Order: sequence, then structure tokens, then C-alpha cells
Amino acid sequence: MIFPRFKYTSMRRGQTIIEMIIALGVLVVGLLGVVTLLSNSLGYMSFVTEEYTATYLAAEGIELMKNMTDENLRQSFSWRHGLPAGDYEMDFETLVDADITCDYRIAPYSLAATNRNLLFDPLTKTYGYTRGNSTPYIRTINIAYESVYQLDSNGNPVLDGTGNPVYQVGPNGRELINDIMKVRSRVQWRGLGGGTRDVLLEGHFYNWQNSPNPGC
Repeated sequence: MIFPRFKYTSMRRGQTIIEMIIALGVLVVGLLGVVTLLSNSLGYMSFVTEEYTATYLAAEGIELMKNMTDENLRQSFSWRHGLPAGDYEMDFETLVDADITCDYRIAPYSLAATNRNLLFDPLTKTYGYTRGNSTPYIRTINIAYESVYQLDSNGNPVLDGTGNPVYQVGPNGRELINDIMKVRSRVQWRGLGGGTRDVLLEGHFYNWQNSPNPGC
């Protein structure tokens, strides 16, 4: 039996349309997967970039405070001169004009941090408070002091007759009161997803020159 030619052609034409639809569906699914992968990669890249920048800024905050103690020693002041416990804002353009009365005139500087956003200067590639474009990063540098106590064989502070811990004594007979500066540098920012994120680093500086501690 011989089938008419036009029926055979019509059947082949219908199969071709179905195959084309299936092929297009597979292609669209594949492209969606690629687009999703690229989108996720860009998101992860932005996340890593923000995290890296915040970590750098937090480490810079600790370095800034270390520079202040070094500058004090260079000027023959006490190592913690003009740096009482509290929150600070500071950048590498901080101008220092100190005197022995513990009165620091520093700009840009704030003992009570005001939560200002750091600015990025595209010319110098540095962050600060005086010029540049606003960034989402807010840096707060906190200073706290700890004393050095005498410890017993179990590592617990030795107590005097009134129940107070006994301080260790330095080479010149000075009690080591507030001889450890604990610096906590926190950087907060709002990420691309809208949530608030932060990086916190901590450093400890010691009065290694055994300089006297001021009353400020």
C-alpha cells in the first residue's frame, strides 16, 4: 500500500516543531543556569571585597593607636599620654599637638566617636574624614586598660588582706597599674543585601619602656 506523499511530509513537519520546542527549552534552562551562576559569583565577589576592605580598615585602626603611643614615646611623654579609655575616631592625617598637661588637640579626632562614615580619596587611595567620597564603613576604635597582677601557682590573682588583687611591681618599683592597653577596632557597614555587618579586631599594647602612667 502506498501512502500519499503529502501525509508523510506533514508528519515530519510536526516532529520538527516538537524537537525545536524541546531544544529551545533545554537551551533556556542551560542559559538560566549560567546567568544564575554569574549572578551568584558577582554577589560573592562583592561580599568578599566588602569583607576584605572592612578587615583592612579595622587593622588600620589598631595601627593608628599604636602610632599614637609611639609618638608619645618619641616626644618623651608617657606612653598613654592623652589617651584615656573611651571610643575614638582617627585617621592617618591626624594632627597632633600635645603638651604635658594631657591636653591633646587633634584633628580630625574625636574622643567620643560620632559614627561618621569614612571617606575614600581616589587620588591617594586612602580612607579618612577630611576629603573624598562617602563609603558605607563606620570605624570605632575603643581603648580600655588592664593592670598586671601577681598570680599564684594556679594562675589566679594574689589578694591582699582586704581582698584586693596585688599588682606586680616593675623594675623601678612602680606598680604595673593600667600597663596594658586593649584596643578594639570595629568597622560596621550595611552590605548589598541590606543587612548590617561588622568586623572586630583586637590588639594589646604593653608599657614595655616602663614609663609612668599619667592621670589622664
